[in-house]
Amino acid sequence: MKRFIEERADARSLDQKLHAIWYCIPTDNARLLVTAELEFFDNCDPKGVPVIVIFTKFDSLDAIAFTKLEEEGAPFEEAEAQAPQLAELEFNKEQLPRIFGRKYAPAKVVYLRDMHKNGKYEKIIELTTEALSSETLKMLLVSVQKTNLNLCISHALKSKKVQQQMKGET
Repeated sequence: MKRFIEERADARSLDQKLHAIWYCIPTDNARLLVTAELEFFDNCDPKGVPVIVIFTKFDSLDAIAFTKLEEEGAPFEEAEAQAPQLAELEFNKEQLPRIFGRKYAPAKVVYLRDMHKNGKYEKIIELTTEALSSETLKMLLVSVQKTNLNLCISHALKSKKVQQQMKGET
């Protein structure tokens, strides 16, 4: 894997070059971050290629947070509404420092819930676009995602805002 990343990160041809790495980690088991993940973020230099960590099956942590809220006396509807926020809050406090404290920390993090439903991957594309260092690559990704009108509009507005800031406009 290291050799692949090194070779593709340094490739000159656009179709051979590695532009982003999606590192998926399931959250539906007791051993969330195993040695392999921690070693990747300690020892695998992505050579400037942004790494986006995708925590899959995050709804399993929502279920744990829901149970905790109910045990604390929250009504069903309230526990259901607050569980995703609590799950992220606790995860950010307990698990994320284990990755972000590493030598080659990820550029972005995505919590992926309800993977079985269509349209749940827009956040991955959005954060990947943000993580890319080259405006050309961002435009290329956006153009490939032309069916995703929200992403195209969002990127166009952000680009316009950056251009205005560079010109000193408000």
